[in-house]
Amino acid sequence: MTLKLGIPKGSLQETTIRLFKKAGFDIRISERSYLPYIDDPTIDPLMLRAQEMSEYVENGTLDCGITGNDWIMEKGSSVVKVEELVYAKKGMQPVRWVLAVPKNSKIRSARQLNGKRIATELVNVTKKYLRKKKVKAESGNITTEYFNFNSAEKYSQIKLSNSKIIEIISVTDSDANNWYEVDSLAQDTIFEDMENNSTNDSTSVANKDTAPYILKLKKTSRRFTTYINQNDNTVLRFGAGISDNPDEEVIPNPEMVGSNLPGSPSKLGVAFDPSNFLKTKAFGLAPSNTTLTIKYSYGGGISDNVSSNQITDISNITYEIQDSIIYNGEIYMKFKIVYYLLRWYKKQKIR
Repeated sequence: MTLKLGIPKGSLQETTIRLFKKAGFDIRISERSYLPYIDDPTIDPLMLRAQEMSEYVENGTLDCGITGNDWIMEKGSSVVKVEELVYAKKGMQPVRWVLAVPKNSKIRSARQLNGKRIATELVNVTKKYLRKKKVKAESGNITTEYFNFNSAEKYSQIKLSNSKIIEIISVTDSDANNWYEVDSLAQDTIFEDMENNSTNDSTSVANKDTAPYILKLKKTSRRFTTYINQNDNTVLRFGAGISDNPDEEVIPNPEMVGSNLPGSPSKLGVAFDPSNFLKTKAFGLAPSNTTLTIKYSYGGGISDNVSSNQITDISNITYEIQDSIIYNGEIYMKFKIVYYLLRWYKKQKIR
């Protein structure tokens, strides 16, 4: 009878092999095989990702395996921890997960993450951590896909490979141009958020403490809409503008057709194809000769939500009232009414 042993593949692989070597075991790994050799016939080793190890032990595929405690917590696996082996990729010390923000960020605590986008591989552990810190977060994974375009095609469409799309984070082309999601292709303006400073808006900068960001209208021809097809896939649809020429050359500006000003263009004797109206940028551009990089978040969905009637009790009530208005009679009475109503509700639920 042999012992089915899981050995972590990836960053911990080399350190694990060195650890076994110190214990008197010689492990050799082929580049194209998940079945390494070990000089002990009673051990049957298998190479697996550390992220999946605890699940294979739990379901009986492996007798035991080496993985990080973080991945056991992430998967919620019901396994027995036989021994703690303190080592990492580049040393014999444990590794910590940290909450990292840009160096110039104003975020100094987890409580300031409300409304922010958080990227992590340790999704479930992160959600538990944020719940303890009372931070609202949106569950999901972030990924990137690339789509190549040759000649322009009117209303071209692309389909994302994942389902349950939460948000299209960004769409950029090979020339670093941003493409914007709109409600309809006829919408040629979007709201863009920017920092509230004197450069962006000299009139609003006085309120930057209460409004650190402002919205401004921006006109754009690079835009797209999204819809979900019958197979639950998210599809991006782009515009009809397929001409490299300015719209004024495809369809002349009516004000310039009969101009008699010296040197001004005159189109009185020129015929235009009526179908040219379909080639303008009025409904946005069609991407051409470029690669679109689409970054989006997906996952979560119903499985990450609480079912109906599952939240039935209030465990804690917290009030925050500004000191400057605490003695205002009207506000004080409203506070008392809400307070006693909540106390009454809690008592009813206990009964």
